[in-house]
Amino acid sequence: MQDNQKQAQPWIYAAAIMDSDGCFMIAKYRRKTGNYYLPSVKITMIQDGAINYITKELGMGRIHLSGPRKSRPNSQPLYEWTITNRPDLLIFLKGIMPYLQNKKNRAEHLLSYCTYAEYRFYGSRWNRLSDQEVEYREEAYQQMRKLNIVKAAATTKSSGRESACDSLIS
Repeated sequence: MQDNQKQAQPWIYAAAIMDSDGCFMIAKYRRKTGNYYLPSVKITMIQDGAINYITKELGMGRIHLSGPRKSRPNSQPLYEWTITNRPDLLIFLKGIMPYLQNKKNRAEHLLSYCTYAEYRFYGSRWNRLSDQEVEYREEAYQQMRKLNIVKAAATTKSSGRESACDSLIS
């Protein structure tokens, strides 16, 4: 295998998993000081092989193991892989973009948001945003909700969380 094909392999694999089991989202959190919007990607699976491979090969993301869902007594624990760190998110989105098939429009929207939304480092994020910035973030959040409106399975029910995501919610 040529070097460039070998380097592309983890990105191709990650794109395929994102197309099938992944979620591109902008979560909205309501705070006393106003709304807070968090861009992220997430993969939720009952087996950890794929997300361990992606984490190892790409060197980014966090894995969280959640217990079985109470609403489904016979369910298995879920492995959740997420990226919320904006610099890593930009690298990840640019890396998988050429290989996405089904969710490319969602990835493009999230990449645009991560590129143009004002980025604030941890210590400064509670400073007030301009009205224009708040409006841009809300519009981007609403657009992501529209892009993610199609659910994968008819039996999947929302838990009522405020997140524009199309994968299973634990």
